[in-house]
Amino acid sequence: MATSPPANAAFAKGLENHNENRRPASMQSWGLTQAQHLLMRAAFGASPQETAAAASQAKSQVIETLLADAPLPEPPGDWVTEGYNMRGLSNDEKKALRRLNRERYRELLGWWIALMQQGPDNLREKMVFFWHGHFVVETAAVKVSQFLYQYLDMLRRHALGNFRDFLREMWKSPAMLIYLNGNQNSAAKPNENFARELMELFTMGVDQYTEQDIKESARAFTGWRIDTTQLRSSFVPRRHDYGAKTFLGRKGNFDGDDIIDIILEQPATAKFICSKFYRFFVSPEIDDERVEALASTFRDGDYEIKPVLRQLFNSDYFYDEQAVGALIKTPFHLVVSLPRQFGAQYADLEYLYRVSEALDQVLLNPPNVAGWPGQRAWISPLLLATRGFYGETAIMGGRLDRRRYNPRQKPIGIDAMAFARDFGIDTPRELLQAWIEHLLPLDVDAVSKDFLLSVLLEGADEADWSLGYPGVEERIKNCLVQILKLPEYQLT
Repeated sequence: MATSPPANAAFAKGLENHNENRRPASMQSWGLTQAQHLLMRAAFGASPQETAAAASQAKSQVIETLLADAPLPEPPGDWVTEGYNMRGLSNDEKKALRRLNRERYRELLGWWIALMQQGPDNLREKMVFFWHGHFVVETAAVKVSQFLYQYLDMLRRHALGNFRDFLREMWKSPAMLIYLNGNQNSAAKPNENFARELMELFTMGVDQYTEQDIKESARAFTGWRIDTTQLRSSFVPRRHDYGAKTFLGRKGNFDGDDIIDIILEQPATAKFICSKFYRFFVSPEIDDERVEALASTFRDGDYEIKPVLRQLFNSDYFYDEQAVGALIKTPFHLVVSLPRQFGAQYADLEYLYRVSEALDQVLLNPPNVAGWPGQRAWISPLLLATRGFYGETAIMGGRLDRRRYNPRQKPIGIDAMAFARDFGIDTPRELLQAWIEHLLPLDVDAVSKDFLLSVLLEGADEADWSLGYPGVEERIKNCLVQILKLPEYQLT
């Protein structure tokens, strides 16, 4: 029987040499391979049936379904409109309110994770995830769960909308005013935090402005305060600087929206945002010509987001063999996509959150205003082992965190036999190849494939093996666990 190479060595070799196992595909065709790639990148993955259904449609139809408007979800509870005010409360009442706030925070996270679990046409939630890593706020600073809900609601409403409208609401939102000190920004004492991050991280990128531009634009954003009782931000005229400002070569009595408009006049803005789209959906290696074509569409369409994504998902380069498997799954993408790929009957939402936390990605708590660095930052010997163990427990049962472990209730409801039967294949070698093609973005080398087949057969002859073979369920589970431990499974 073949033996598996040491885990860390296998991961390292696979991640270094993943280009060797490209799965050949015609970029002019549309089939299971391309559908699986689209649904994994533009959403959070799909079951075998969902992938087959997408492949049976025209590519343009699948993309339009992804881009289609949908009703906004119901909020997690009536509490989202309930004011949050500590004034006049006793110490015990303050403790009770803080405890209630923490409970609502957990409820908010579960609600968001449940929305990401829906699919497979779930581009809007994928974009909420993207914008959360772009327009960053942190729970530790914002604190109030109602403001965090408002923040997520804002991301969702604008996720596929107009970037100008998005920016104009974003800078006045309570969560952002709190996080980047906009509520402390007044004519008497300007605070430059938001103005700096707006240009460097949110719109134009570095080297597109001067320190004086930061100082002048900070004055334009003065005057806004937070009302926790009414759960809103409000403009206080006496705190605003009405003097003339000089910003990016323009002079006038600008307010924050004027600054936004001037930023959107800069060619660098569209290119900066489209570069982030490209890195998120296509490859960490930027192709300037492709990004400039996307940026041109963005500018010409007055910063509408949908046309840019439509162009990207319809492009040949999105499905190019150099793009497939070029991205390392973020922890949360890994955690959410695994149940989706297996068509899990259920998933413990708190467990999914805790696994992502163990893998160093905590929703609503990025490490800093720049968000998560991504790619190789997600990979270390410990994190790789934890990723593999997550896949193993998902198939075999048990919990990665061992929290409230109940052996009769798996945290993720995967039926391995039902998954195996979904492919309509009863010969082991062909069935293994179908699993590889569904679960992995890249093919695996012959040695790894022989090892996986040996696990599936466990000494049986290929001609005698079938899904009705005695003890086959355990062999299927063991084989699937080994597939999920491959370095290729960490890629998308």
